[in-house]
Amino acid sequence: MTNARTLSAKPFVEQVSVIDGRILCVGYRADGADFILASVELPVEVLEQEIVGSLELVTELAPQIRTVA
Repeated sequence: MTNARTLSAKPFVEQVSVIDGRILCVGYRADGADFILASVELPVEVLEQEIVGSLELVTELAPQIRTVA
């Protein structure tokens, strides 16, 4: 019998430390832990366009470390 602990993921958005502050890190962090399960850095403008246009931004991370957006 395997005693594997299942991690739950919580979404997060953080400003990436750049000069103009216009890049955000969006992803999932393990609940109760301080490590990131998956994330992507996006310009603020991309998220603003998605919100204003009532669009949905979908990013899929495949096991082959290939990003499909």
